[in-house]
Order: sequence, then structure tokens, then C-alpha cells
Amino acid sequence: SFEAASTLKPGDALQEHTFHTPEDRDYVKLDLSEVNVNSFITIETTKLTTDTDTYAVLFDGEKTKIKANDDGGSNLFTKITFTCETPGIYYLYLYETGSDATGDYKLSIKAEGGTPPPPPIGADAFEPDNDMANAQTVDIAAGITKEAHTLNNSEDIDYFKVVLSKDQKIRIATFKNTIDTDTIIQITSSTGNQVAHNADGGEGSYSLLEWAAPSAGTWYIRIKTHPDDATGDYLIDIKDISPKPLAADSYEDDNSPASAKEILVGSSQNRSIFDAYDTDWVKLNLTKDQTITITTSSTSVDSGSWAFLYVELYGSDGTSKKAESGDSPAYGADRSIQWTCDSTGVYYIKLYDYDSQKYDYKLTITE
Repeated sequence: SFEAASTLKPGDALQEHTFHTPEDRDYVKLDLSEVNVNSFITIETTKLTTDTDTYAVLFDGEKTKIKANDDGGSNLFTKITFTCETPGIYYLYLYETGSDATGDYKLSIKAEGGTPPPPPIGADAFEPDNDMANAQTVDIAAGITKEAHTLNNSEDIDYFKVVLSKDQKIRIATFKNTIDTDTIIQITSSTGNQVAHNADGGEGSYSLLEWAAPSAGTWYIRIKTHPDDATGDYLIDIKDISPKPLAADSYEDDNSPASAKEILVGSSQNRSIFDAYDTDWVKLNLTKDQTITITTSSTSVDSGSWAFLYVELYGSDGTSKKAESGDSPAYGADRSIQWTCDSTGVYYIKLYDYDSQKYDYKLTITE
């Protein structure tokens, strides 16, 4: 029976077996747990003292039939070959094919080639960091970049601790170090309640999570493998990606026609919409029949926001609209107005964001 099977593994001496009655059946447990992945396995019966017509059936560890062979070896003996994709326990079932035959045989197994297993994963320099009490503290202002960690046993979980303000947004990403490792990122509160997680949001089986703290306090990041009992290594980034406040540009205060700063035709100015209520007014001197092009372009849009810049041209009274950029493209800071001056004088350009976003942009006037 399977339960009473003798054990044979590559490198063992040949086993000698006998079919002492026509009804005799032999079961052998094949221990392939230490062979390389994708090893080429050869199982063979050969003559002991008699020419025995053997038949063999190969099963996996769940006792599911893989393949069988009658006379693949020399004379009437058996030979089974296969590629062992999953090292482990297999079984062989043998009998003599004659109706009333008996006999004996030798049984051998050989493993060749395959991919050697990776070396054992050792503990990293941050251990012990398997719980909140021993979590690695991360200065979120500096962050960490491509820091190497290992998950060296089935119970290893790496903890990181960050202190965040309300709505502060962080980005956590894992990457391959030396071997492919399926990581999971979890964020928990100081009481251990999970508030966010990600499995395969990064490259391949690696993880990526962007998350904003719902309240100020200490939060914990857990890195583990999938499945839970796997080992491996990884690189990790932890960064603050909160939108940074923009400083007022050098042309402020310019929120009305009366405070507008001048721009010359043929020049550019680097400006910003630095808060939700900022409106930039710019003045320029034009002559009748002079054709100009007003262009704007984004130089840095905050992460997670979209520019929706409006550009409008007004007459010398600051209220008579002469031209406007409209909303094409629907989003962005890249706008253009071409206009031919109808009367010599001072004109005003008004720039503002329709959705109250904040960003830097460049204003250029050409002729």
C-alpha cells in the first residue's frame, strides 16, 4: 500500500524487490524533496536474477497518476522519465504483467540538472522589527529609498513607524532585490487596526500604496510575503508625496488691474497660482494693428491635481474683454491666444485657475 511503501531517493543504493506471488504489488515512496526545480528524473527497473516483465505507475504526493510505463527500459523492464517541476514526495506502484508470473528486479532513481534553490535568506540589519514595539522609525521628511530588507522565515514581518499629520500623503513601494518575492503592504493604526493594504499594485508581484492619513498620529507599515509562510527579500521606498504649498511669485501683489506688473512683448515670466484665490494680472503696451500671441505652459503641477488655467485679455479699462483662451484642452496650463490690437494703449491679461488648483506656470508674449 502507499502507507507501507519503502522510501527511495536519488543517490541511494539500488533497491532489490521480489514479486513472490502473481498477486504481489510493490509500492515505493520517492523522496524528491531535495532535488533541484525542473530536475530530469529517471526511474528504472533492471534485472536482478530473473527476466521480469515489470509495469510501473508514477503518482504525485496527492496520489494522482502522472504517467506509466511497461517496457521502456532494457528487455521487458521499465523506464520512466519526467521533469520534476515541484520537488517533494512521489509514489511508484509496480507489478509483474504476466498472468501468473513472479520474479525479482532492481530499482534505481536518478536526478540530473534543474535549477538549484536560492541560498537561505538571512536576517537583515533591522531585526528584530517583527512588531510595533520594535518597528523601524522612518523620518517621513527624509523618507527612505531602495532600502534592502529580508523576510527570512515564515513568521517574519517587517514593521515601519511613521508620524503623520492629518491628510499627509505617503507613497510606499516595494521592488525586487535579489529574488522574486510576492510582497503585501499593510497600514495599521497604533491599535493594530488595518486601514489600508495592497498586494500587487507595483511591478509584477510587488506592492505599491498611496495613502493619506485620516488623522494626525503614529501609523505602522507592515511588509509581509504572500503566501504567509514564504521567504524572500525586497527593496522599499517610503516617501511623503503631500502637495507642497507654493510660494507667492515675485510679481505679487498683482491681483487686480491696478496692481498689475508689466510684461514686454518678446519676453517670458515664471509665475504661480499659489493659492486657491490667486489671480494674476499682467499689463502690456501695444500699438494698433500689432498682432501678438499669448501663451502659457505648466512648469510644475502638484501631484494629484490638474491645472485648469484661464487666460483672458482686457482693454485699458480692465473690464472690456478682448479675447480669451477658453477651455481647450479641457485640463492643463497650456493655453494660447492670438490677437491683433485695435487701438494703441495699455492692455491687461488676467490669469486664474477655474478649479482653484495651485501650480507654477510660464507666461510668454510673442509678436
